[in-house]
Amino acid sequence: LRAEEMLGRWFTDVTGLHVAGEQTLVEHPVDRWMRATVDGFVVEGPNSTPDMALGVVEFKTTSEPRWDAVPDHYACQATWCLAVTGLPKVWFGVLHIAFGRPVFAVYEFDRDEDDIEFVVHRCATFWADHVLTGQPPLADGHPATVDALAAVYPDAPAGSSVELDALVEVLTAL
Repeated sequence: LRAEEMLGRWFTDVTGLHVAGEQTLVEHPVDRWMRATVDGFVVEGPNSTPDMALGVVEFKTTSEPRWDAVPDHYACQATWCLAVTGLPKVWFGVLHIAFGRPVFAVYEFDRDEDDIEFVVHRCATFWADHVLTGQPPLADGHPATVDALAAVYPDAPAGSSVELDALVEVLTAL
């Protein structure tokens, strides 16, 4: 949170825009399962409120040099935020700390209805097929899946297998 406060001030210095409603949980007005926590809302003035938002702001820090474009994983996050809020734009305030030299950059990400439709459809399917039914998705070889399984089964030898019924019990208890 401290970094986000600092990046918010930097964002204002660079853009002349302000941040309101830091760390706000938002919910889609109709599809209430659609939720997101935004780092803040971009507003015109220091006394503006989140209901006057021009868009969403997300703050990032990275050891990468400046981006040519918003990376895909952040573009997905931005698309979801726009779907949930109905707003037209996400600003990314990014502190790049590549090569030991901090550089603050601002990137704008505009609403794309085709991307929103795709992401919402995929999330709605996951929600209906897995969250509402309590049925976990099939495991895959993605590093995030491997890491999650390793966290649940820290004593299992690498490459071993376990009965997933036990995993389902652990995950549903969370």
